Amino acid sequence: MSDFNDQGYTDFLAQIKLRIRQKQYQALRAVNSELVSLYWEIGGSICRKQDELGWGKAVVKNLARDLQSEFPGRNGLSSQNLWFMRQFYREYKDKANLQPLVREISWAKNLVILSRCKVDLEREFYLRATARFGWTKSVLQHQIDNKSYEKYLLNQNNFDTALPDEIKAQASLAVKDNYTFDFLELGDAHSERELEQALVQNLRNFLAEMGGAFAFVGSQYRLEVGGQEYFIDLLLFHRRLRCLVAIELKIVDFKPEHKGKMEFYLEALDTQHRLEGENPPIGIIICRNKNKTIVEYALRNAALPLGVASYTILPRLPEDYKADLPSPEQIRVTEEWSLDTTHILPTVTIKDLTLDTLDIRQFYMDKCIQSNWSTRQLERQINSFYYERLLASRGGKMVRAEMSRVKSFIVIVCIELLPHEIFTHNSKVKSANFSLK
Repeated sequence: MSDFNDQGYTDFLAQIKLRIRQKQYQALRAVNSELVSLYWEIGGSICRKQDELGWGKAVVKNLARDLQSEFPGRNGLSSQNLWFMRQFYREYKDKANLQPLVREISWAKNLVILSRCKVDLEREFYLRATARFGWTKSVLQHQIDNKSYEKYLLNQNNFDTALPDEIKAQASLAVKDNYTFDFLELGDAHSERELEQALVQNLRNFLAEMGGAFAFVGSQYRLEVGGQEYFIDLLLFHRRLRCLVAIELKIVDFKPEHKGKMEFYLEALDTQHRLEGENPPIGIIICRNKNKTIVEYALRNAALPLGVASYTILPRLPEDYKADLPSPEQIRVTEEWSLDTTHILPTVTIKDLTLDTLDIRQFYMDKCIQSNWSTRQLERQINSFYYERLLASRGGKMVRAEMSRVKSFIVIVCIELLPHEIFTHNSKVKSANFSLK
């Protein structure tokens, strides 16, 4: 029995498992390819019949009903999906370069690309990347949301001159121009250590944002050179490129001296940690911002492969939404709590009333906003000692939330009601929803 516990059997078992998984994956890809081919043929048949015989929309509805009757329980034969098949065929029938690519990914992922990408080059990018990196549907949607295509087009690196021909094109796809770390619970002001720890704590999202095919090796990865210790912020391994990827995080703008430090790390990794069969290590410097001209000059004579990217913590506002929000001229956020109550009370202002303290005046100002009191209602509440009665009911302790929910974070004001003022208790704004009509 001990014969089966030696190293030879362990290796044999691992080989058999690997072959089974490979065949399962090949079978799955074959089934997927055939399914996409079937949908292509159905879409083409619908288009041809409509063009030749003048059939209208009713043919799709009737076809869906009859097919579902013939194949009960089979998904994918609804009217909506038949319309997708028709659109799928029309979009790609004259694009021979894209037709082989659509068969390499699932139907669901094809529909995401078909509906959200309108330019052929953009579709080709996501088709190739999804097949190459094995993106799931959710990862694909995330990459489109973060405009990965545009980021890859703009990325800055020296891979064309510093890497072997067989991997330099794929390496360029592995580095973006900008990374969106919107899954981190970090404020706008943070340290490099806080950024690093947050990325490690959100490792799954971090690797997904990096683009796929990355594996985590370690954080604060230790190097020893000349008897001194050095630490790489994050060390990854790219499975397809088969190389180590060193990441240096900077919470400041890119500076030329950052390149020298990264090249030192890459030289140490190449000499001490690169294994046989691996490609040269790659460095990625991720800065808060970068000047493209400075980056271009810094990389021009760099001998080791590295790229420079920027990062954002909060997602950028989509361009389509900007027209719906007020301009900076319409709203102004002040650091201190302030309010010109003449916009709310047409004849009487809070500051004209005889009230003992600023807190009491502030209380009635808040109530005017929250309850939309008229001038008469305000005077009646003051004359009935509303503030004092509420204070007494709390045992002498006024609950701040009762005084003003709007003062805690930010006052949300209808722009038409207060066109000149929007105010906040402090500079940390948690949320804002503008009522625009």
